[in-house]
Amino acid sequence: MQRRKYRQKKRDERAFLLRQLADMEAHVRATSPPCPEALQDTNGVLSWQVIAQVFRAASGRAKGTHKDLIEKTVATSTAIHNLMRFLEACHPCPMPSLSTSLPTMQFVTLPANAEARTTAKQWLTQQLYHNTDRAFSLFPHDHDLFVQTEIMLAESHVEITERSQIVVDLPLSTLIRIYFTNAHRRWLPVSKIDCVEIDGNTRKYHSSSVPAGMYFNVLEGHFHEAERCVLVIRYLQDDDRFERMEGSTMPFSLQWSVGFGCVVVMNLV
Repeated sequence: MQRRKYRQKKRDERAFLLRQLADMEAHVRATSPPCPEALQDTNGVLSWQVIAQVFRAASGRAKGTHKDLIEKTVATSTAIHNLMRFLEACHPCPMPSLSTSLPTMQFVTLPANAEARTTAKQWLTQQLYHNTDRAFSLFPHDHDLFVQTEIMLAESHVEITERSQIVVDLPLSTLIRIYFTNAHRRWLPVSKIDCVEIDGNTRKYHSSSVPAGMYFNVLEGHFHEAERCVLVIRYLQDDDRFERMEGSTMPFSLQWSVGFGCVVVMNLV
């Protein structure tokens, strides 16, 4: 009797294990890719289902790539169009600088398109940055304190150049932090800054809180080198996002400030 129960128990366990094995084999067949034999017909050639599946997958990828390229082409074409408008607005140059150490004064209109606007701000600040050594070519190298004002007259305008060099007993990093935390105090008679745009190493300030007939739209960039920091500023004559009121004026102004190490600060306005 006991032996019969034991044999029945073993038969039940074997049947249970066989059922589990069958379930596992079915699961493997359902989740595994078809074997190489299933991909071919009786002649050893790939079946039409497999070929169609490959073409469908390749077609889907190609359509996705084509859509991405169209979107990039449209965005690039829009940026190029706006940059061309920006460059056309800079020409002809209204007045060459009377000083050999300064670049030409250009009438600048900032475009509204975001990508073109960012590129224009980078170009405008880098133009001044690359002229830094030229702008400071007339500075003395052996004087700690230096102040000079130069006035040049032309038939169409008056050009004023102010140069200064001072020694400040503060770390350069502290001076830079003070400079950016007191932005609203640098632009008298502007009472407050309405809008600040920060893109990378550039900042643009706009204010409508200005005296009648004045337009305030200023762009600045900061460039950090191994031994110095260069700050450049230029006034913008117009802006597609902040249009200049009729009758208001914006002077042509280019500014450089260079800090060396932890003491010397050079300014050119």
